[in-house]
Amino acid sequence: MKAILRSDFLNMLQSAKTMGILVIFFAALALFTQNVSFLGTFLVMVWLIVPFNLFSYDTAYGWDKLTLSLPISRSSVILSKYLLCAGLGLALLVFSGAVSVLYCLQYPGESLPSLFAMLLLCTSVALLLLAIMLPLVVKFGVTKGRYILLAVVWLPILLLFFLKGSGTSNPFDGLDALQAVGRLLPFSALLLVVCLACYAVSALLSIQIYRRKEF
Repeated sequence: MKAILRSDFLNMLQSAKTMGILVIFFAALALFTQNVSFLGTFLVMVWLIVPFNLFSYDTAYGWDKLTLSLPISRSSVILSKYLLCAGLGLALLVFSGAVSVLYCLQYPGESLPSLFAMLLLCTSVALLLLAIMLPLVVKFGVTKGRYILLAVVWLPILLLFFLKGSGTSNPFDGLDALQAVGRLLPFSALLLVVCLACYAVSALLSIQIYRRKEF
């Protein structure tokens, strides 16, 4: 398990420099423009790129086939990617939280609980997307999985944002209502727990798919 984790971590480092520069740039931009709310959304996008990169590297270098001839269980191959993605998500959440604290120190009028609530919501959404995306990638591969994810997940999300912009009743209204009564942070924490459970179930599903997969 340690060997496969180390291999995936080294693969992730190939794009870590570019992602790190982007994260720092947008964090600085959020502080400079006094608009830290978009930072969580951007970090979600960075987080979702990593699994595609990991599976792409495995396919490009033939590592997915090589591991079958090594004393490494198929479940370890999948768990490694899930653990690495979870670790990256935790690091991004801590970094975003630190930026939010700095933002509130610089602009005392801002509500730190509200910023934390939005970060937890973004993290929950990312976990849910990963829980849906990873089994698709394991089953259909990176290319097909990306297109299926676009149809199943991203199009409905874009529709929600369109509804919000048009003023039509949508789920965002419920979030605004929770924030108005000071319940957004507890709701976000509860949603995070639910999405973590979905992520764990997704890992078990991906393991079962990978065990039956033929190369």
